[in-house]
Order: sequence, then C-alpha cells, then structure tokens
Amino acid sequence: MTPDKTLGQIAFEAYGDNREWKDWRGQPMPQWGDVRQEIRDAWEVAASAVTLRERARCAQIAWTTVCPEGTLFDNPISLLAHAIHDAILAGNL
Repeated sequence: MTPDKTLGQIAFEAYGDNREWKDWRGQPMPQWGDVRQEIRDAWEVAASAVTLRERARCAQIAWTTVCPEGTLFDNPISLLAHAIHDAILAGNL
C-alpha cells in the first residue's frame, strides 16, 4: 500500500481504472480529492470490511495449520498462533 493513500482511495482508484474512469451513467468519474467526504467515508468503510474479512480468513488458515482441532496450548508457537488469531478477529491487527 502506498503510504500516502488510504485503503478506500486505493479501492476507489482501482474501480476507476477498471471502469475506465466512467461512472454507471458513462460520465467521467471524479478524482479521489474531488469526491464528497461522505462518499470517501463509504469507500473507507467498504475497504476496511474487505481487509478485516481477509485478515480473518488468513487467521483461520493459520489457526487450523498451526493449531489443529484438539491442540493443547502447551508450547509457545500454539500460544502465539492463538493470540494472533484472537487479535485479528477482534480487529486489533
């Protein structure tokens, strides 16, 4: 991710690139800086939801790989995997 761009802006610009910078009516799309704040906020929420969902999916994969069902948390790796899994699902990572 480019440090000066938010997830919402990256998603908006990817959409614009895909649609050849035309809106649903075929009219030219504005650039990110020209979009109303409420619309930018909606893009941020949508991009964050996708990111959170992907993090949860990755956490689930890591969890089932490192800590298969029935695993006891008796070693540092399984304890760390458990902590990371919980943090991602809680939206803290």
